[in-house]
Parts: sequence; C-alpha cells; structure tokens
Amino acid sequence: MSLFGYPRINFTGEATINVGTANNDDYSAGAQDNPQHPGEKLPPGQPFNSNPFRLSDSVNVQAVTYGMTDQQFMNWAQTPQPCQNDDGSAATQVPGEWNYFGDMAVSFDTVTVQSVTMAFGQTTTSNPLVGASLSFTSDEGGYTTALICDSNPEDVPASQIFADVMALRKNGTTYFSAQPTKAVTRYINFGRNPQLMPPAVPQPTSAMASATFQHGIPVANFSDPAYAAILSALGLNANSAVLKNAAGFVVRYSMYRCIPKQHSAINYPTTQAFADAIAAMYKSSNPLNPGVAIVSGSIGIWQKGELASLTMGRLMPATNAIPGTKLMIAPITMNLDTSAKIISLDISNSFPQNYNKNNNSTPNWVFGPVYVGFPRGGNNYQDIGEIPLDTNSYINSGGMIDISYKDFTMFYSLIEAGALAVYTRINGALTVLATETQYMIGSDQAIVYAEQNATSTNYRSSGQQLEPCKLRVYSHGSPFTGLLQVKQVEYSSTPNFNQQTGNYKTLNISDGYQVVFNIATPGSKLMLFMVNSTDPVPAYWEINLTAAFYINMRVLPQDDFSAVINSGNISWDFLYNNVLRNYNLLYPAMSKHLPFVQQAWEGAAAYVNSRVSAEYWGSSQYMPRTRDLSATRRALIQAWCKQFLVPPKV
Repeated sequence: MSLFGYPRINFTGEATINVGTANNDDYSAGAQDNPQHPGEKLPPGQPFNSNPFRLSDSVNVQAVTYGMTDQQFMNWAQTPQPCQNDDGSAATQVPGEWNYFGDMAVSFDTVTVQSVTMAFGQTTTSNPLVGASLSFTSDEGGYTTALICDSNPEDVPASQIFADVMALRKNGTTYFSAQPTKAVTRYINFGRNPQLMPPAVPQPTSAMASATFQHGIPVANFSDPAYAAILSALGLNANSAVLKNAAGFVVRYSMYRCIPKQHSAINYPTTQAFADAIAAMYKSSNPLNPGVAIVSGSIGIWQKGELASLTMGRLMPATNAIPGTKLMIAPITMNLDTSAKIISLDISNSFPQNYNKNNNSTPNWVFGPVYVGFPRGGNNYQDIGEIPLDTNSYINSGGMIDISYKDFTMFYSLIEAGALAVYTRINGALTVLATETQYMIGSDQAIVYAEQNATSTNYRSSGQQLEPCKLRVYSHGSPFTGLLQVKQVEYSSTPNFNQQTGNYKTLNISDGYQVVFNIATPGSKLMLFMVNSTDPVPAYWEINLTAAFYINMRVLPQDDFSAVINSGNISWDFLYNNVLRNYNLLYPAMSKHLPFVQQAWEGAAAYVNSRVSAEYWGSSQYMPRTRDLSATRRALIQAWCKQFLVPPKV
C-alpha cells in the first residue's frame, strides 16, 4: 500500500511558489463565492460601470481591459484603485493583486530528508539518506523545472504541479532523478493556520490553507545501477519482496503556511495600506512577491495498480469540531495491515497549527490528547493508541503515524470491519473528531481539459495523449467490487460571481467508472460525487472542498479562424489581438522569456511552433504555462509561425 508500507523516507523544508495573480479574480468572488457576498465592484460610470472587479475572463481566455490600451492596463493593474465592497463600503485594491509578475515556478529550496522509517517502530535519523535534498532541478543548484497552474484560475480547487525532473540527491550522489507524474490539490484545508486570517478582510486566504500533493516517480527497472544507492540505504535490493510489483517511488507532501515573501495582507490593518505597499513594490527593483510555504511529507514505494496522484485507503472524514473552536480537521486516510495488526494513519494535512507571527514559526497545535480507537457502546470508546500531535513527531514521521492493535485480540473483527474513530478527551469530555466511512473515491484524472464541442469522451490530463477520466472506488481500503449509488452533480464554476448548479442524476457507479462531461460551452466545471445520494444538492459555494469527491474540467473555447488560416496571410495584429494579448497583459512574466513583439516572435517561430504542440503538454516547457490554449488558437499560432519557417533543403 505505497506510503502505508515500509520503508518510508520523511522530509520537510521550505518551498517557493511564484504564482502569477492577475488571473485570480479574487475580488469579484466575494466571501467563499457566496452569492450573499457577491464580491467587490468597480466604480460607477465609464469605463467600469460598476462591473465585478476582475481582470480575466477565463471562460473565453481573454483579458478584461475596459477599453484600455496595453500600457494603460498594465499601469492600472499595478496601481491602487478604488472599489466598492458588497456591503457598499469603500475599499482600495491593486487589480493585479500581490504577485503580478509571478512566473508560476515552484522550487523546493531547503527540503531535506529528516528521517527514514525502516519498519514499525524503527524510525532513524542516522540513515545515509538523512540530509538528502529533494528538488525539481536537473542538477544540484540548478533552476527548478516545476510549475503550478490552475485549470480554474478563478477558484480554489484546481491547482496542478507539472515538472520535468524530481530528484533526491546528497553530496554528489543521486538517489533518483526522473520526471514525476502530475500532482493536484487534495484535501484543501483552510483551517490549517487560522491565525493567518487577514485583519482587513477576514476571509480565508492561501496563507491559512494547506493541501496535499502527490507525485509518482516511475522506475522501469530497479536493477538499474542508478538505484543501487537508494536501495542500499533502504535495506533493499532489486529482488526484495516490496519491489516485486513496484512501479517506482511515490512522493506525497502537505504544502502549508504559504506567506508572500515581501508583503502579505496578514501584516496590514487596512486594504489601503496593503495596496500602497504592493504598488510601491511594483515600482521597486524587486517586484516579485512569491509565496514561501512549508512542505512536509514522505516517499514510499509506489505499487502497480495504485493511483499516482492520491493514496487510496480507508477514509476518516471529520465529524465534529475541535472543542472550543469551529475548526474541523481534514480527512485522515489510513490502512490496516491485518497480518501485522498495524494501523497506519496519514495525518500530514489533517490537524491545525499555531502560527507564531513573532518568530515566523509554525508549530503544531497540541490542543489535547488525541486517540484512535473504537466505540464500546454509548459514549465510551476503547483507546488503541495516542496520535502524537507535537511538531517533532510530525516532522520525523512525515505525518505518517503507525499504531499496533495486536493486543486487542478480542476486537480484531470489529476493528477491521470499519469501526475506527479519532477523538479527543479534554477535561474528561469526549469529542469524536473523525470516524471511518465505508467509501473513498479518487482519480488520477482529477483535473482534465477538453475542447468545446469535441466528440471524444477522453480528455487531456497529464500529457499528449487523451485519456478516459476514470474513478477508483474503494470500500474500507480495498477496491469495491459492487455498485455504489451516488448523486453526480455537474457545476459551472466560472465566472466566479455567477456559478451555476447544473443537472444532476442518481446513478450506480463501480470501480473504474468513466466520467463524461457536457462540453458544449467553454469554461470551468466541477463534477461532484455525493455518496449519501439522498442528501440535498449543495450550492457551489457550499461544497466542502476539504472532504468532497470531485473532478475539475476546463473546456477551452472553440473559435473559427479557418478563413484566416486558409488565406495563408495571418497578420501579427490578428494573432496578437485574438490570442496573445491575454498572456501579455495577465502574465507579464511570459514576456521576460519571449517579448510579445512581432520581431521577437518571427525570430522564434520554429521554437514557438514546437512548444505550443500537445507533445509538450506534460512538460514545464509547454507554451503557455497556463495550459489554456485551445486547439483552434494553437492552430492559428502554428499557421502564423509557418509563414516564417525556412523550408528544409532538399
């Protein structure tokens, strides 16, 4: 069971996430996209006419310019502007938000191995792997190959990390180096660091949140000498039983406490003060304001047949808030080794922390003793073991906790049938925090793309080839062999100030069920799977993103450029205004790589023609990094490029 087995390599450290923020449209979304809080409005009168405060029309993949020229828009995006809150009060915001020049790069800066868990109760800090660096670089000290982008830039649940390389190295030894599979956000938890709520706008922010990401590291042959060093450190060889059905390594981490490096809203009492600080930064010699996050996680053996982007198992969603708070823990995934009688719990993203602004530390919040156990009738629970919440235990275990239930012989059948719970006792009062539920649903196609009106029911997810969007359905930790009745609900999630609940139907699904979306209209969609099929359908903003089962879809708009393409005479102005202007205005970092001017693009025609092709989709070298270029716009770019390609010599 991958991370639930042994050995495990546990790591932590800081990462830099240099997201670009102009496409987020955070201001127009309101409070958690709640229609009762419809978000901020631009000033009345021309040119804004009290429209929602937004820069990006992600449905049609175009910048919202309000009639401004390029230079006017870029100046406006970096300058504090008046606006109106949903309660009618005045506010000030910088349209491009807090990192207008971000290039979407993700780097693991100081992420190192802290310990290695060789077997139950055997975690060591003296293994040769301790101190090894985990990174996305092609060589030690090189530039990161990873990037983060959203399929739905206007909302929370659809971030994905692509990389060309993920490597583990120490003192000149490379333990592994390969292209990882795509990782996506899981278990988004806005209760991870509640102290990071901005004082001026008390709404959930990325600084408060955490999420789980997971990559697979494919290994074709463990007999390859390239893996000799890591296998030796783990006490394995190519013939070890744990590698008999292995697909490679799996890297799972929680990313949390992401605070912008220069200026964060958490440090300013008013939106005006924050806006002024951001505007001054954009005029300075260093206009970058990337987020700096902590990552903590584990590396395990990835088994064939298991998902690459999610560890499936027994699922424990939250049932009650932590006493004295409104905080619910994020779901716990666990596994029971019924032979060795060991419960393994993944709490890497589950429990809140207690951020200390004075020293910028992020210790875990030990709010009381927490146990895993089972009910004995009434309000009585039998403790099997205590879950350590302290920071050192969390770091040294990568958030993976192993507890033996060998001594509970009389209760084996009860424990293994699915009766476990996680709970706390504070001042003698018991509060059940999470209980095991029967079903878990996941997919490696959690974020997919389609072309508007395409006839295929396969979608783009990780690379060049289209693939079916399939669900894995587990029951108490194993693939489910029956039919599960669910309510399948399809939402239109853009624009974020007008999200719509679409059609829903009750149906029976099995393990391997293929999800098919309605792709007649462009924009972002979310497909929700409700296991309790009799529950009422929630509004989009009511979906519990921490615990819900869902798939994100981005439908790219279909344009008809056939007449222009067939003419063989595509002007730069036509290409720029219909396709490229959006990227120049909303993602100015792209112009640092290749300026959006005709001469530069003509000289780079061969390069562009190659990099916009689907062949590069799974690579950080794909253009554009945002992955929102439709097939019709790709065809226009490539037709324009071919006008400047030198024919090969015969």
